Amino acid sequence: MSKQGSLVRLYLYKAVHTLTYSGTGAFYLRIGGDLTAEITDAADIADSIQSALDTTLGAANYTFAGGSSSPWTITLIEDYAFSGIPFEVASADAGVTVSIARTFPASTADAKTEANGYYKMGAETSLDKNFDIESQDVTSKDSGGFTQTESQIRTIDLSGSNYYISTGYYSALRKQFELLYPVVICDIDPDVNGSSEQLLNFGVYTMTGLQQGSTHNQVVEFSVDFQLTGEPTAVIV
Repeated sequence: MSKQGSLVRLYLYKAVHTLTYSGTGAFYLRIGGDLTAEITDAADIADSIQSALDTTLGAANYTFAGGSSSPWTITLIEDYAFSGIPFEVASADAGVTVSIARTFPASTADAKTEANGYYKMGAETSLDKNFDIESQDVTSKDSGGFTQTESQIRTIDLSGSNYYISTGYYSALRKQFELLYPVVICDIDPDVNGSSEQLLNFGVYTMTGLQQGSTHNQVVEFSVDFQLTGEPTAVIV
């Protein structure tokens, strides 16, 4: 299924994760394919987390917000800006309860500004969005003799040209393309009833192509193709 020209806004979205921790003991995080050093509350747990992140990511590539106790917010910047690389708990002591998850806005009420994590790509023009839909048989004994199927998204492709962002953000995008890092994308479907904001789809996309065009007044024009595997995370007003 293809929706051509039906999307009018596309944003890179900053990579933000929330880490929660309770109990006593040590744990490890896995960031992409890299395992952090042991994180322990033997001294200061917040310092221990940042020390592990410094080694794995580099101190210049993230910010860390929060006090001496959980929760903490980790925002990826610089080479990892917009990054969709996965964060997960690799292992933890039995006495520890720890989780880390990517966070998105609770609604569409936030203004679509860089201060709120949205980095607009291009003008409000059409964008091609292609869905690979798979139908699965979900017929059961309660189907009353009728065949029932359920559609599931296998992949979503976004493609277009004449996007533009600042030279600095393009450099971050290019770096992540070269390193094969995925990025977080937010796309907005137009509201059929005419209200200003309605549905945001956040997803982690792989860049399958990136081509730079002209540069003017510190703004880069480029073409790009993205592919998402799996369901997007929808946020509805």
